[in-house]
Amino acid sequence: MQNTPNPLRRHRATDPPMHLTLLNLAHCANYFLSPDHQPHATLPTGATVPLYSEDFFTWLHQIFDAQQITPPSSTQISYLQRLLDAEIWSARNIQTPHLRIAKTGQAAYEIDLETFDQATVQFNYHDWAIAEGSGLNFLRPALNHPLPRPEKSPHELPTHLARTFALDQENATRLAHWLAMAMLPDQQPPILVVTGKMRDQAARALRNLLDPVVHPLQEIPYTTAQLGQLALTNNVLAFSIFKYIAPSKIEALKKLQSGMLVKLKEVNKRRSPVWSTIARPVIISAGEPIQISPNQINIEINEANAGDNESQLFGALLSMMVAVLNQIFTKPTFEKAMPPREPPPDPNIQEFTNAPYT
Repeated sequence: MQNTPNPLRRHRATDPPMHLTLLNLAHCANYFLSPDHQPHATLPTGATVPLYSEDFFTWLHQIFDAQQITPPSSTQISYLQRLLDAEIWSARNIQTPHLRIAKTGQAAYEIDLETFDQATVQFNYHDWAIAEGSGLNFLRPALNHPLPRPEKSPHELPTHLARTFALDQENATRLAHWLAMAMLPDQQPPILVVTGKMRDQAARALRNLLDPVVHPLQEIPYTTAQLGQLALTNNVLAFSIFKYIAPSKIEALKKLQSGMLVKLKEVNKRRSPVWSTIARPVIISAGEPIQISPNQINIEINEANAGDNESQLFGALLSMMVAVLNQIFTKPTFEKAMPPREPPPDPNIQEFTNAPYT
């Protein structure tokens, strides 16, 4: 009678060296350097993750489980990451990873829906459309949720917001414009402060419309470094406070809204640290009205009704973004294309030149 082999067999002496086995399995991903010289991997699932991240560590364990091999130790995976890091640096394949949204032209953008079929939404100042497999590298943090597949909505975004949060037309329009600006990566909308009885529910709903994630509203970190690390993995940051906020936290939020220097994770101590300037939209759920910046937007929400169809709501947001882009890019382009106007003729000079010589 034969013994049934263990489905999770261990590495044997007759097998190739463990680091070669690791390399062979890990080579099914594509590797590149970001413009700030951070190594990344685009996995077979389509997700792009940093080489030195928990997501890459988890993926390695998954492929070992698929091969029915006992997963390697943390030390062996660290050694594999250093080997891959050396290969990536020698190849010098520079590509740009994007977090949820990428700018592909002067007025053209692409949003990753984070679905299994690699669907994206491409839009410009004319219209938006769903595309399949664009080939861009999109980061997909483990705590992110996919965006709904958008559908054309018979209503505009302010109408959806007014119906969901019981807002008047003026506040619904202001909120709709803020959402459209917050979704664009090269815009810097002011801080949004939400007050009222349903402030937390409304703040979560607004954040999830732009950047759906697993975790609830968070407290504002104590240090600027912690706030910067949150900005690396979130397109929109939403926080909850009750009454008081420390002046140091207010200054940190202002810097994050306008652009702050963030120190990227040091993956190699022999290299000099890398800094990056990051700006993120900020939503604050406040128990009482609070002044954070002079140009902040204050919205009071006391009702949160059952949301409209998520696909149509996201489609209305995309249509609003198209309208905002049309206002930003169409008029300057038109004026630039127009030939310069000649000044009107001076009647005195015209009369003098037409006069006969004496």
